[in-house]
Amino acid sequence: MKLYDIAEIYENLENIDDEVAVSAAMDSVDAALEEKLESTAKVIRNLEAEAEALEAEEKRLRARKTAVRNRIADIKGYVQQNLEAMGKDKVTSGIFKWSIQANAPSVNILDESLIPDDYWKIERKPMKTEIKKAIEAGELTEGAELVRTKSLRLR
Repeated sequence: MKLYDIAEIYENLENIDDEVAVSAAMDSVDAALEEKLESTAKVIRNLEAEAEALEAEEKRLRARKTAVRNRIADIKGYVQQNLEAMGKDKVTSGIFKWSIQANAPSVNILDESLIPDDYWKIERKPMKTEIKKAIEAGELTEGAELVRTKSLRLR
């Protein structure tokens, strides 16, 4: 039986006047609900375990990717260092072509305190914790509201 079927039966029981029949049917519906929720909780726990395993695998793969990228950078640096030592900017090796080129200029900040304010980004972001306190204190009445939602907890 599906959960929505159980809910529908439960709603229909409220319309029956025979208390004895309703009581017996309620026991049956409650047992079905308990059984359905038990199996649903097991599915949720299995999915949570799978999600945790996937997160661990994602972390492992991310570390492996970083190691591979670092190895690539090391090899390229090694090749560049040796080509520069030989005074070679371009080399063809079979189907591959190697070349050393100048990159576009980039900025290296030496002392941030010497950079004028005109060259700083200012991020405008609401401070939700402070806004909540102001609403609760009655200091802020427009532009924001407190919202209370509900969520299901499985323990």
